[in-house]
Amino acid sequence: MSFLPRFKKGQADATTFAPVSGGFLRLIYDGDGLIENAAFVKSRGGRACGCQLYFDWTNESVTYKTESGLSGQQWCGGTVRFGTVYDDDSGDPDPGRRIGFKAWVDECVADMMKNGGGPTGRATRSTGRRA
Repeated sequence: MSFLPRFKKGQADATTFAPVSGGFLRLIYDGDGLIENAAFVKSRGGRACGCQLYFDWTNESVTYKTESGLSGQQWCGGTVRFGTVYDDDSGDPDPGRRIGFKAWVDECVADMMKNGGGPTGRATRSTGRRA
């Protein structure tokens, strides 16, 4: 699926549900009509309960994280890095993985759909290991 060409822009301040294989993509748009949050749900109107994409167009980044937001992966400047809210500056930083913006978003959407939107913890670290 090529997510961004289809879903980057929508109705301002709206939540929509786009049918996809096995469920729906819940899409939340900001006041300018740009995608702000995307999640896979099993039914139209369903609540997301797993990994979600959070778009930050001002800072040109997108974060793929759990609903609780305790850990996730962020794409910025062509690199994806894994982190948690418990990270501090004492250890070596995640070296990251180089990937294009559109490819990263498509990879995350595919992961959400494959895992049924549930709380998976299956998103791979940028190093390729399971989180």
